[in-house]
Amino acid sequence: MKLPGPSMGTKTDLDRLLEKMPVLHDPLAFGIYAEGISNLQDIFPLLRSAAGLGFSQFNVDVFTWAAERIGETNTTNVWSGNFVSESAVPLREICRFLALRILVPGAFNLAQASCLEENLRDLRKSRMEEDPDIFSHQFRQCTLFSYGSKRPPVVLTYAPEMLFFYAEKVLSFIPPRATDDGQDLLATFHSKDEFLIHIPLAGHSTASKDEESLDDSCDKSSLAALRWWYKLKASVNFSRKVGVALELSEDLPANPHIVHLWLSEPIKTVILPTGIFLTDVDDNSAYLSAAHKLLLQGFLRLKNVSVTLRPSGILTLDRLDSMQAYTEYLRGVYHESLTGMPEIPDAALFPPDQPLHTDLTEADYESFELDERKYADYEEAIRKYIVDRQGSSDVPDVFVAAVVGCGRGPLVTAAINATMSSNARIRIYALEKNPLTAGILAGKCDAEWKGCDVRVVMEDMRTWQPPEKIDLLLSEMLGGFGDNELSPECLAGPERFLSAKGVSIPETYTSYIYPISSTKLYELFPDGRLEFREHVYGFDVDCLKALDEPQPVFTFVHPSKGNNEKEYYAILKFRANAPGMLHGFAGCFTAKLYGDIEHSLLPGSDQPPGPDQPGLDQRTPGLTTWKPVFFPLATPYHLAQGQLICLHFWRRSDDHSVWYEWSLAEPSRSQVHNVDGTACRMPLNFASHNHHHC
Repeated sequence: MKLPGPSMGTKTDLDRLLEKMPVLHDPLAFGIYAEGISNLQDIFPLLRSAAGLGFSQFNVDVFTWAAERIGETNTTNVWSGNFVSESAVPLREICRFLALRILVPGAFNLAQASCLEENLRDLRKSRMEEDPDIFSHQFRQCTLFSYGSKRPPVVLTYAPEMLFFYAEKVLSFIPPRATDDGQDLLATFHSKDEFLIHIPLAGHSTASKDEESLDDSCDKSSLAALRWWYKLKASVNFSRKVGVALELSEDLPANPHIVHLWLSEPIKTVILPTGIFLTDVDDNSAYLSAAHKLLLQGFLRLKNVSVTLRPSGILTLDRLDSMQAYTEYLRGVYHESLTGMPEIPDAALFPPDQPLHTDLTEADYESFELDERKYADYEEAIRKYIVDRQGSSDVPDVFVAAVVGCGRGPLVTAAINATMSSNARIRIYALEKNPLTAGILAGKCDAEWKGCDVRVVMEDMRTWQPPEKIDLLLSEMLGGFGDNELSPECLAGPERFLSAKGVSIPETYTSYIYPISSTKLYELFPDGRLEFREHVYGFDVDCLKALDEPQPVFTFVHPSKGNNEKEYYAILKFRANAPGMLHGFAGCFTAKLYGDIEHSLLPGSDQPPGPDQPGLDQRTPGLTTWKPVFFPLATPYHLAQGQLICLHFWRRSDDHSVWYEWSLAEPSRSQVHNVDGTACRMPLNFASHNHHHC
């Protein structure tokens, strides 16, 4: 009889039913881009109709009511003066739905004025030419719209020459985000965006078709827009209050890396002009080309991305009603995109577990034990070892196993099951230092493991003196980087007692590093606190851009036979596969459990997401315990495609702790991050009040 797995013992029929149900994703949110509204009072019929049709954001142009005379305000109304009339607007009615779009001199959306009536088009043109402060007038008008804590986001459009002016305005509008406690930034942060930067994916090309090919022109202008965004984001200290409204155009970049770089940016909404849709000749329905649909599906797989429709022409009630056909089609595309997809994670940074230093909680153990794939692989690795020994001339009557850092015992259960399936006998020493688990392990010895030879030892594995030689040394202290839970240091003690043919599972593990571009991770740091960029973090993110393939860093083998060093050093060289922004390096690992059974956190092929390529980590299927780690750079670097990236990386230790240091040598020399472990250490002692551990 096989014992239940780590999480199966507490499963109910409801649990099993829920496992079979599809993952439920949030419904797709829609916005509508309103053009040609000359009076705030004209918003209300459209706004109510849009809300009834399921639109949650109404993107409006404040230009025509951005008069020099702003008027008076109070807590319930804003008096908005324009060139036609004055009207009192109830803020409570509109602040929940509006996004306030500012028309910017020189911005790409000036070309959209062709849909306006002649008098509005002439007004727009004359004000732009005659009023040098028109931008500031519109900006001040936007600041009047607030109701309680609600303030509509401000939409600024792509304007290359306005970068530093934008940055100045944004910084004056958003107070610095600082924290007294480093843990504050690690929590998932939710807030309404203050600014959306409306950027066309294809950029704003001024080249003629005679000068260069259409693909080259689109790629160059698209890349220019991306680089402009990088500069703007850096100029506002990577504020999370600034996100992207990315507009898809008829022309798409030919270089897929440009799209994948955008997928790694904080996209809040995708703007779809109705003009890019095709029309079915049979039923007159709207649909997207295969290329546009595939691209849109990639963006819809990101966390909390909405779709904003931009009708061609002035928005009327009739035109608004016709948008239902588009929203129904897009809901189908959204559903198709996420069918079979796991829940999409929020971008988050968190301190990696340090089980040697800090005792794990019940919640930690619950989370680990849900990883059925991991324990099934361990069970198979143990079974294979036993079968291999049974085929040799030296077969012990009873196999002796030590499960070090056993937690609540999932590896003990795996070892018992492996011996049952191979008709072997086993004696297991279950070592754990966490007093939280003592009662749980004792209870399992009297119930689930009753009749099995399991001996619980509440002791530090490094100093434990076993009463006999060990055939199997079982552990799972790998972390997201392979060695960042101090497995090499922890196993150095018990591995000395392995028998001549004894093995450690895992037998070996290798850490890997690769350069990444991910503003979504980098914007999680608080403003002006550079020391947070010298820590090592575990991370979750819906998409990041790997700028080259992972390269091995350090390999650890068990038993080590005394080969573990106090210091490890590696020089890693990469070539940027795309002209992106280097924000830091991601770390992961591979581990050989036994024979051909391996675990891997290596990412998959670096291609933009599509139906068969979700663009997320392509680790060992079903493996959920470990998250990759992030080694940030204090200063991000712009990269040209093919540019050399050279990283110096150290793993250092003293009698009290272990730490990593890293330094960039190319494309520019950086500081040594976390020098002497001043920002982040992995202590070798039990819990203390040291706040500088990772």
